[in-house]
Amino acid sequence: MRQWLHRAAAALSFVVPLAMYVKTHTPTVPFWDSGEFIAVSAVLGIPHPPGMPFYVLLGRVALLPGLAPPAATLNVLAGIAAAVTCLFIYLITVRLAHGISDGRWADPSSRAPLFRGAPPAFAIPLIGLGAAFVAAFSYTFWFNAIEAEVYSLAGMISALGIWAALLWRDRADDPGVSRVLLLVAYLVALAVGIHLSVALIVPGIFLFVLLVRPRTLGSAKLWTWALALAVLGVSVHLYLFIRAHHHPAINEADPSTLHRLWLMLSRDQYKPPTPFVRRAALGYQFDEMFWQYLRAQYVAGGRGILGVALGSLPFLAALAGAVLHWRRDRKGFWLMATTLFLTSIYLVFYLNFTDHEVRARDYFFFLAFQFLPIWFALGLFALAREAAARLPSRGSLGRAATGGVCLLGIVYAFSMAVHGMPAHDRSGYYFARDLAHNLLTGLPKNTILFTNGDNDTFPLWYAQFVENERQDIRIVNLSLLNTPWYMKQARDGHPQPAVPVNMSDVEIDALRPTFDRGGRPLGVADQGVYAILTANNWKRPVYAAMTVPESYWSRLGFSGRLKVEGVNLKIEPARVSPSCDAHLTVDLLDHTYQYRGILTPEGKRSARLAVDPETEGLVQNYGASYYAAGRAFVETDSLEAAAHAFKRATIFAPDVAVVHQELAAMYLETFRLAQAEEVIGSAMMRWPRLPELYKLRGDLFGLREDLDGAAESYRKAIELNRDFRAPYVLLYHIYVKQGRPADAGKIIEDFLAGHPQDAGAKDLLAKLDGVSVDTLHPSR
Repeated sequence: MRQWLHRAAAALSFVVPLAMYVKTHTPTVPFWDSGEFIAVSAVLGIPHPPGMPFYVLLGRVALLPGLAPPAATLNVLAGIAAAVTCLFIYLITVRLAHGISDGRWADPSSRAPLFRGAPPAFAIPLIGLGAAFVAAFSYTFWFNAIEAEVYSLAGMISALGIWAALLWRDRADDPGVSRVLLLVAYLVALAVGIHLSVALIVPGIFLFVLLVRPRTLGSAKLWTWALALAVLGVSVHLYLFIRAHHHPAINEADPSTLHRLWLMLSRDQYKPPTPFVRRAALGYQFDEMFWQYLRAQYVAGGRGILGVALGSLPFLAALAGAVLHWRRDRKGFWLMATTLFLTSIYLVFYLNFTDHEVRARDYFFFLAFQFLPIWFALGLFALAREAAARLPSRGSLGRAATGGVCLLGIVYAFSMAVHGMPAHDRSGYYFARDLAHNLLTGLPKNTILFTNGDNDTFPLWYAQFVENERQDIRIVNLSLLNTPWYMKQARDGHPQPAVPVNMSDVEIDALRPTFDRGGRPLGVADQGVYAILTANNWKRPVYAAMTVPESYWSRLGFSGRLKVEGVNLKIEPARVSPSCDAHLTVDLLDHTYQYRGILTPEGKRSARLAVDPETEGLVQNYGASYYAAGRAFVETDSLEAAAHAFKRATIFAPDVAVVHQELAAMYLETFRLAQAEEVIGSAMMRWPRLPELYKLRGDLFGLREDLDGAAESYRKAIELNRDFRAPYVLLYHIYVKQGRPADAGKIIEDFLAGHPQDAGAKDLLAKLDGVSVDTLHPSR
């Protein structure tokens, strides 16, 4: 292979993905763990167990030049690491393809070259680029490359380790080549401080060395140095112990003692279940989870037969590549096969996911997804060989056919890129950052703010500790409040404002789930909430983010004591009415909050907003706040204000039918019939079997004095829901107005058949002829 071709292709395998990642990277803090990683890197803090100390240190070093905002810097760092991984995917594929092509690693009986003569010089660089680009634009890999996460860096070290093992084999006779294995030992041990999954490449490399040169593993000197370097690499975890003593702003699990350090490293806070007691059916875990995740990785678009063909191509080619690898390089095959097995099938068994995970868990299999394209490319190489074997080896037709097959990987990858761009382009994604700002702004000074979990806490940590916004507010995470270390930190205020808690360390350590006097379960976090509220005694304002469900507060006895203020709930010492400060809420929502990436400048829902179901729920919280304000306005007969609130609610919660119903009702109340008709018609297209919409359409016809149209709509509403009282009554009045008492009586009788105790319906029936219901129907 000509070196200039190889070098140019290697450069492209890095530059092209990097350019795409820079173009699509998240400009600020995203959701999930990324916000935490950015914040801990900025303050040299300690993230959730097992701590990821090497990532924190790398992140801090990356932030030192101050060339860009911290979030953008670390998001781009992920892209750089992912692009380097693509480079190593290229190098691995090329190295394997060379050995397969010239037969150097095949069994003695089949060491003939793969091609008749040497393959075209461009063939191997092309399949290498195909592997790199297919990995680069696969679904999970791309997502990991555009936001601050551990997976890109972990994937980079893993790819480097596999490439180094192949390099060691190619130079096994060179003096001092064992240093390559020592480098792998050190890097893997160090990278465990990024993510534990890096260790999964070790068994495959060990087996590979054993198959290639068993005597290497008999060297005491090699083992001594490998152990020493591994210990040196793992020693990065001492950062956790040392830094915890300085009380950083984020100090999860507080590993300031050797015992707590061990609890952190062993992930005691997230005790893994035994894999031998399945938390969901194994078939479900393989099919509905792993297989679905795998199928989503290499989608290139298309529908029908074309879509099936495109979707099957990567897996058929990978199967062909595995067969070719087995036949021509059995030792290299076991390196790849072992690594792929451990990063896919083994993980399905070990991780033992439930059938109700809080989010998609595809990212746990990221190593399998990034390495499988190598076999995909080798499969194309096998197909190229078949094309070359059936055409003149030196003719232009043969070279064109070989090149065309080798080019398929690149073409397929760019089809993946085009298909995946809308879902992966986060260049205008400010939602998480703006949600953090919106949760903090408008709160009184020194507020205690309860939050629920990752997505309403990590962006707040970022806003407070990276952008120095509203550090007077103390965040109290209800999930973490279940742990003694967090309650102690909240009480002691290291370094955030302390939260009043009149409990000693011994009392906090002794907290266990229990029951209250009414027999209701009372968790550790629940007891922590009571302890905080009791000690605070309403001296400091207490709020909860709307992400904490109202049912939680009702269970703790605060029903009726919550008042909506923007996207927060104020917890009051006594019952409040109304349950929403409507004017303040709408003022915050309309004039103070930021919605970059959610709304267009014209105030419409942005078509570019691509969110997962969990994030969509957070977007709908804005709609819930507008809805609460609208209901409060209805209670005070402020119908115009209510209509405005409900209209805004439909923008943020377009898939919630009730807000469309309320908006239509407000338009009807204020006699804006054209607007009501538009809302009802649009909603009926989305929910064609929703009886409330047919009732509203009947009201619309009634206001237009189209009694027949109204009657038809009410009858349809009754047909869809026999228990829906309103359309029976309204239809009764229409029949009375039309002089059809028999029909009016019949419709009420139909309702009473299912609701015989409804006194109002009995009265309506009695009014038809002025006699009592009991006289008409003695049996009742």
